[in-house]
Amino acid sequence: MSDLPAWFARFVFHHVRLYGWIPVGVAMLRSPQKRWFLALYALTRKTEIWRSCVHNFFSYGLRNSPARLENALSVPLRPPSERRYLCCIHPHGLLCDGWHCIIGKDPDSFKPDNNAVGGVPNFKPFLCFSPVIQYVPGHQECYRERCGGASSASVERVLRDTDCIPAICPGGFAEAVWCWSNGRYEYSWLKNNSRFMAVAIKHKLDIIPSYTYGLTSMYKTNIFFRQQLAEAAQKSQAPLVLQLGSWA
Repeated sequence: MSDLPAWFARFVFHHVRLYGWIPVGVAMLRSPQKRWFLALYALTRKTEIWRSCVHNFFSYGLRNSPARLENALSVPLRPPSERRYLCCIHPHGLLCDGWHCIIGKDPDSFKPDNNAVGGVPNFKPFLCFSPVIQYVPGHQECYRERCGGASSASVERVLRDTDCIPAICPGGFAEAVWCWSNGRYEYSWLKNNSRFMAVAIKHKLDIIPSYTYGLTSMYKTNIFFRQQLAEAAQKSQAPLVLQLGSWA
């Protein structure tokens, strides 16, 4: 019973952040007595006190998680005044879960004055995932203002208007189809995807590769016709993966 608050924090972090907030929001909209909760959330969701409370709540639930960021860079990162970078994240998982766990454990990770996420100097990522991510509960509290779209224009806007490092997941939803394996392999998907390379060449960016290990153990997903589903997901830009299991 003493671990109930931590269990609840983990449950909200892993479950509600995916799709669980949708039926909750719809149910509240259908109830006149509960609509004011949504109105209150809309008014407070971008305040520092709300974001800090939610992020610290997640951090408490994840305090025993083995998730961590290990720096294997051969040379230190330079400050943005000297060099700009592009960070590429693999594998995608469902919603770049590896990064989400690491950020969730550290309430200070995405605060505006933190330029050393994971203790890596001059590492200040801006997550270029999807425009909607900045409005999704459980994500916007952790990522704050440093999240947005994944288009070339969005990446260039980050380079132009901020001192952050754009962080993208080139594999996208096609890579998400492979988010459950046999426990020995993690998958990256780069077929017909070279736009990030064009942006890096255009702006003379060094690419920082980032890999998550153990991510595929979090879920169980469909294992049939993955190649075809991945190609369809890449063409349609739609998530063609259904997750099951304890962390779904």
